[in-house]
Amino acid sequence: MTTPAAAAAVAVAREHGVRVEEPVLLHDSFNLRVHLRPAPVVARVPTVTAMGRERPDEVLRRELEVVSHLHRAGAGWPGGCPGTVGRPCTVTRIPATCWPRRTGCSGTTSRSA
Repeated sequence: MTTPAAAAAVAVAREHGVRVEEPVLLHDSFNLRVHLRPAPVVARVPTVTAMGRERPDEVLRRELEVVSHLHRAGAGWPGGCPGTVGRPCTVTRIPATCWPRRTGCSGTTSRSA
C-alpha cells in the first residue's frame, strides 16, 4: 500500500539518513504510523488530525517539545529520533515525525506501506 502519507514518512526518514527498505504499516486511523524497516524507527504522519488544524506542523513541534522535555527529565518517554532535530520534518509538503520503535508493542500488522 502506497499513499502520499506513507511516501512522506519514507522521504523524511531517508532525508535524515535512515535506511528504509521495507516500510510496514502499523496503524492508519487519525495518524499514519509506519515502521521504517530495517531501522528501529517509526514515522508518524497526521492524516485525519491534520484536516482539523490550520498548522499541523506546529502541533507536531509542540508534541516533540513536550516529549523531549519528559525524556530529559527522566520520565521514561523516548526522545525523538537522532537526526530529526526535534522538529517535524516536511519533505513532500506533508509533515511527519520520527520516533524510536519500542520493541514489544502490540497491534502491529504485516501490511507493507
